[in-house]
Amino acid sequence: MDDFIAGDSSRVNLVLKSIGSWGEFGQRLELYSSYSAMPPLRVWSLTTPITETALANLDYRAVLREILSEYQVQGVIVSSLIGHSLDVFRTGLPTLLVAHDHYPFCIALYSRFNDVCARCDGERLRACMKDNPGHQFFTSRAPEDWEALRAAFVGVL
Repeated sequence: MDDFIAGDSSRVNLVLKSIGSWGEFGQRLELYSSYSAMPPLRVWSLTTPITETALANLDYRAVLREILSEYQVQGVIVSSLIGHSLDVFRTGLPTLLVAHDHYPFCIALYSRFNDVCARCDGERLRACMKDNPGHQFFTSRAPEDWEALRAAFVGVL
């Protein structure tokens, strides 16, 4: 991200990081002038922490509205949804997704369960959640909740 920001001299690019701990990846949001800049420009605590990715989150939406207004944001680039809300796709601004893994479409991040996954229906998802050693990051949701997140993610895309 720092290389991208440094290479784009025509715009001001900001980084919204989700900060948390294992199992509650989005306890607060921090806004930076670059990925490695310190200290953050702004910090917001979320009343309801985001465990993995929220379908929607009132605090997150309020933070987004504040950032969009205060910094006159004209476009959004999403690099990770871990600890964030799908609300990031609902700003009405041009939005780009940088897909460097398969999350949240794939609960194991990289679409592998014994071999490359060609499908992930309910039965396969349940087996993956139970037996895939690659599924180690997001363990608090039931299979039905993952299916709902996947459907909502595809819907906003």
